[in-house]
Amino acid sequence: MPEKNINQQIKRTAKDSLYYLPTKIIPAIVGIALIRVLTTIFTPAEYGSYQITLATFGLLRIFSVMWLSSSTMRFYLPAIKENKENSFLATLFWGALAGAILLAVTSYLINWGIFKPRIDRNLYNLVNIAIFASVFTAFFEIYVVAFRAKLQPQKYAFYWLLYAVGKPLLGLALIFIFNFRVDGIFIAFIVVPFILDALLFREFSLFRVLKTNKPEKKLFSQLFKYGSKLSISFLAFWILSFSDRYLIEYFASSDQVGFYSVGYAISEKTLNFLYTILMLAAYPIIIDNWENHGKEYTSKLITELTKYFFIFCMPVLAMLIMIPEKVLSLFASQTFIPGAKVLPLIACGIFINGLSQYVIKGFELYKKTNYIAVIALSVSILNIVLNIILIPRLGILGAAFSSCLSYLVYFVFAYLGTRSFMVFLPPWRTIGVVVFASTLFSFILWLGKIYAANSYYLFLIVAPVGVVIYFSVLFLFGEFNISFFKLLKGKTQ
Repeated sequence: MPEKNINQQIKRTAKDSLYYLPTKIIPAIVGIALIRVLTTIFTPAEYGSYQITLATFGLLRIFSVMWLSSSTMRFYLPAIKENKENSFLATLFWGALAGAILLAVTSYLINWGIFKPRIDRNLYNLVNIAIFASVFTAFFEIYVVAFRAKLQPQKYAFYWLLYAVGKPLLGLALIFIFNFRVDGIFIAFIVVPFILDALLFREFSLFRVLKTNKPEKKLFSQLFKYGSKLSISFLAFWILSFSDRYLIEYFASSDQVGFYSVGYAISEKTLNFLYTILMLAAYPIIIDNWENHGKEYTSKLITELTKYFFIFCMPVLAMLIMIPEKVLSLFASQTFIPGAKVLPLIACGIFINGLSQYVIKGFELYKKTNYIAVIALSVSILNIVLNIILIPRLGILGAAFSSCLSYLVYFVFAYLGTRSFMVFLPPWRTIGVVVFASTLFSFILWLGKIYAANSYYLFLIVAPVGVVIYFSVLFLFGEFNISFFKLLKGKTQ
């Protein structure tokens, strides 16, 4: 493809990212607000059951959704170009139906045969609801991805926002109006995807397509072969992120799961929110420079972009480390204050994981994603072993330490793994300046924690003053300037 056409496609990618932006920002804001609401109306034990069920739902998604949605992204557009769209949609439907039902039946039998005698009855029922919900979610998430594959970001954003916002809103309505408890949240996981499935079936004319087209065995084999390999990576990251909830439930109790999950959720949603926004704007630029300027220039660009990860994420990390109790009381009910002790360690782990995403760009650009899967799977096994050793001795603090150490090992393995073909160059000068500025900010937060009359003064006066001082130091050292905004516009020359 001529260079001019490549640049046009990259510009379109940057433009389309603006449509995808709300699909990241709005669910993140809703998720943060939901922490406060749910920790107010649920007990720690109920919130722990909610988190375990949510983790189970995430595990089901890996096997019922993510392998086919990934395959859809890869093969749907080529099928359209080959005039095989209808046969592709039919194959996708029957593959999704068979996979979702097979997984649901298997999961139910496992839950009934193994876990029913060993877990609380309410948790057992919640997991069954999540299993049922996974069937409807499978169809929605697989077919909504087709809009991305067809380069229709507006439709994707519209349906995804209905899904992401509709579930919590309906769940809260069931809780406040009809007196449901945790089950209200997961009943919404059934109702909202079911309604959206009907809309998507109409959008893709699936009933007509299914009448005139049969699934293609060869195509399904292609979809399965491609998606099943990626499922290994998804499974590894799920283990790394969620397996600790089950082990805390086993070695401790549901209320301890609730305390831990609140601390984890606050760290993840604040730091991941910033990372996602930064990478959403940066990734098309990385691809652009990779295609047009090669390895050396792209490596330097990733280093430059990493500077802004440190600049914007470090103050948030400082707050999570220095005033965890105050932060948790801002986002969650006072009942969950015991979860504040895991915030610093979890925050460090999430921060390191965000940094790792810049390192693994080398794997992604060279299409060596199998390396990512191997590293993630190895580290997830390490995480389980550490949890088994530390949770019985240290409780949720042991789980937090396991998570932090696992993310650190993941970063080290990723860094060493990419060195042979695309060296990641840490921005040492920026790191030094950011650490110095963050130390000043941390000192201001520490003083505020001691002398501020209440949390409102701390967050409305002390913290903003600290942020101004933080960015003033960066500006004086020449680390924060208009180059960031030039990067967002693609002016990397």
